[in-house]
Amino acid sequence: MPPKNILLCTLGASWAVIPEILGWLAPAVLDLYAHHPQRVALDAVREQHQLKAPEELWVCTTQGARKPRPA
Repeated sequence: MPPKNILLCTLGASWAVIPEILGWLAPAVLDLYAHHPQRVALDAVREQHQLKAPEELWVCTTQGARKPRPA
């Protein structure tokens, strides 16, 4: 079985980083940069580094209440 392409994002000060990177990596899923003036350059960088759309999106965050550990 081939390995999965997983996008791992850490959520810091803003949640907006998640759709921004997903839109860049997977324009067929979320074409966030459809009218961006640098669209061609953004696509070229993605192709140059052979980056593909993720099959899974994982989000890590430290915000919120902690759940107690089982005893």
